[in-house]
Amino acid sequence: MPVDPDYELWATQHALVDVQCVQVLEFQHQKWGSLWITDYGAQFTGKTETNVSFTAEPVAFRVDPPKSGVTTQQEFVLRMDALGGYVISNIRNMTDAERNIPIKLVWRLYLDSKPNAPSLDPLDFYIVDVSATRLVVEIRAAATILPNVAAGIRYTIDRFPTLAYL
Repeated sequence: MPVDPDYELWATQHALVDVQCVQVLEFQHQKWGSLWITDYGAQFTGKTETNVSFTAEPVAFRVDPPKSGVTTQQEFVLRMDALGGYVISNIRNMTDAERNIPIKLVWRLYLDSKPNAPSLDPLDFYIVDVSATRLVVEIRAAATILPNVAAGIRYTIDRFPTLAYL
């Protein structure tokens, strides 16, 4: 899916002064289907790239990417407000067997003036770890496929045994 030209205009020139960028997170699990949250400040209704309609609940959240050069893991930390309990209550109500099935996290970016399709291609992640207090839910998520995963050669001793003698 190509980048929405209006998003390019918004991101580079800020020519669309009345338009706001909206992040939408979808949590998918077979127990509850899909849970939708947004940083918009109000309910956000839109459609996915496959034309599925949704209404995302407003939850304050922040995405913290890993510090560059610290790790080779393609993961990030999501911190969100726990006061409403919208996501964490569903995770806490899972049985041990249900916890063995990964929770998929899909990140989508919209312009509030164009809710009928994401402005960028969605990114898929899987939840690795969840911790929660009364105020904050902290979720670590790892990428399934990012464009640079296949870049370069991995020099492992299994593939290149002579490396063990260097």
